[in-house]
Amino acid sequence: SRAGARSRWSAKAKMGVAKSVVEMWRRPGGVLKSTHVLDRTAYPGWGMDGMLMHSAEHGVPPERWCITAQDLRFLRGEIDAAIRIGRMQPTACDPFDPSDRRVGPSMYTIVERYIKPITADAGGMSWALMRHPEGLKCDMFLTHCWAEGLFEFIDKVLWSWPVTATGAWCCAFANPQNLDIGEMIRDPRASPFAKALMESSHMMVVPAQATS
Repeated sequence: SRAGARSRWSAKAKMGVAKSVVEMWRRPGGVLKSTHVLDRTAYPGWGMDGMLMHSAEHGVPPERWCITAQDLRFLRGEIDAAIRIGRMQPTACDPFDPSDRRVGPSMYTIVERYIKPITADAGGMSWALMRHPEGLKCDMFLTHCWAEGLFEFIDKVLWSWPVTATGAWCCAFANPQNLDIGEMIRDPRASPFAKALMESSHMMVVPAQATS
């Protein structure tokens, strides 16, 4: 059961088993080359095996694939820097204004141009587990539209972030974008979305300028 799996994970963490599981996720071969990350210390999960991290048997429970408010602030800075140096530019599909810091690139662009490349280089895990390889307790479920701008999304979420919440589950960052997400959601009731919804005590619906 979900409760049983959660209690087993908590018991493992208390017994120190979680640390050995994290070691199992580490991939042989040493440091990976990347043009996407300047400071890998910001990503404790870098170099681990994403497929194992998200596996049902040895991985982090899906409801723990969470991010924090600080992660969103960090991401805003990363994307701002990428735009400033020309690494992320407008396209025909997403003609965002590079000088604008109110709306920003759409979530489609962020996933395709930032999340997928950086997590592929890191080992294939989600951006959330790249930041928090052992996962975080899910306090809040975020539902949103990918047509929104990233800056708009982050600012709205941070403005409304509950003071009692630490971890938030958001599909763009929680799901491993380079793995088979379709297989993960084949059974909707057992999907990462459903598990995170059941675990969370808060839900935030984030409107967007483009559509709601």
